[in-house]
Amino acid sequence: MRSDKIHIITLDRFFPDGGAGGGGAVQSCNKVLFGESLDGIPLKYSFYDDNEYTRDRTNDLWDLFGAVAFAMEKTEDDVSSAYVTHDYGTAFGLFLLGKNYALVYHLQGSRVEEKLNSGERFSKFSEKIIQYCEKLALAGAQMVCFPSDGAYNYFCNSRYKTIETSEFERGRTLYNTLYAFPEPVKIDGIERISDCITFLSIGQLTRAKGMDRHAGFFSALLAKADGHKRFRYIFVGSGVLEGPIISALDRLKLRYPNFSYNHIPHCSYAEIRYLQSISDVYLMRHRISIFDPSALEAMKSGKAIILSSVGGNPEFNRENNIILCDDPTQAADRFLSADLTTLGAHNRQVYQTYFSDVVYKDAYLQLFKRLLAISHENINE
Repeated sequence: MRSDKIHIITLDRFFPDGGAGGGGAVQSCNKVLFGESLDGIPLKYSFYDDNEYTRDRTNDLWDLFGAVAFAMEKTEDDVSSAYVTHDYGTAFGLFLLGKNYALVYHLQGSRVEEKLNSGERFSKFSEKIIQYCEKLALAGAQMVCFPSDGAYNYFCNSRYKTIETSEFERGRTLYNTLYAFPEPVKIDGIERISDCITFLSIGQLTRAKGMDRHAGFFSALLAKADGHKRFRYIFVGSGVLEGPIISALDRLKLRYPNFSYNHIPHCSYAEIRYLQSISDVYLMRHRISIFDPSALEAMKSGKAIILSSVGGNPEFNRENNIILCDDPTQAADRFLSADLTTLGAHNRQVYQTYFSDVVYKDAYLQLFKRLLAISHENINE
């Protein structure tokens, strides 16, 4: 049957107030920005809904089985839609149903690799099932889109991938944008310090996020900086590397009286907005990064940004506006010679030019039009 609307369906929650990442955040962004139609194309949304598999998470494949059941339930009476999904499990369900769909792939490498990087435990048998279903989900899609070229390249180089890029159709790169701007909520005891440069990092304290590497950057920075210039580091997150990170920062604090830090294990998105408002620099030396929404927030807020040159990070650097930090000494030199106000203003301009909601809407509109055109072509064959 000829498709005349787009059904955007993902086994993830609706996050209208922001503060989340991955497929749920992007589908939430779609609903907030597009509403019920985009350029005359009717849109429908299906977010997470419990079923017999999602309610029992003792099975290490609950998310896959739950997504397939979710896809079957939500599309049972839907015979005139083309589909966009943001998770491989729902995509596999759409494949089994013979649907016309595009998959926007937000994972860090293959699903097996992402689960391993997150410390999840699962059997070898489950690993084979995940890989088999993921392969069919990608091969059966009309298009597979990635949130950055770096995300695509990371998937291509994953040692756990089970499909070659020649076996699926790559669609356009779909960069994220921002859609939720709650009022900042102050955190007691943490104030703006006018004569101090404040750095902010946000993420899990894991090897992938690379926040254990930040002490190395500060060591290089403090060794070169004027001892009268004050630096403060605020980092938000928890994880297995918390102890080593704090120990390294404590050593720096003892050595350099002009350095201080605050660790906040957990806070709300509104509180993160407050921390962003009192910070001057966003710092993340990821080892793995697909496309960091906090970097977009820093760009839009007019902050200076220091990132490692991995994954999608270099794609923020459209006009030499990002300090890319592979060598801490070189990054410290560039930072100390930069005008932070000018750098921040440049980042704000780059956000508007390349990553604004206007750019985002146009990219998704082209995806929707192409998906509907394919369904029409299939009818005519």
